[in-house]
Amino acid sequence: MGDNVFDFKGKRIQKAQSDKLYEYCAVCWAKTDIRKNTPVELRRCYVNGVGQLCPTCYLELYGKDSP
Repeated sequence: MGDNVFDFKGKRIQKAQSDKLYEYCAVCWAKTDIRKNTPVELRRCYVNGVGQLCPTCYLELYGKDSP
C-alpha cells in the first residue's frame, strides 16, 4: 500500500497533508467540522459501516438532515 488515498472520483489526497484533528467525508473527502476524538454516538452525519460524511453528502444520500 502506498502513502496515498484515493476516493471514488479519482481525486488523490496525500495522507501527509491531511488534517490530524478533523475527520474527512468518506464519500467526497471534504474536511468536516467533526474532531477525530469525538465519540461516534455524538457525531452528526456518521453512518455505521461507512464512516463520517459531510452534511452535503449525507443529505444527498439520505434525503434528510442528520439527526
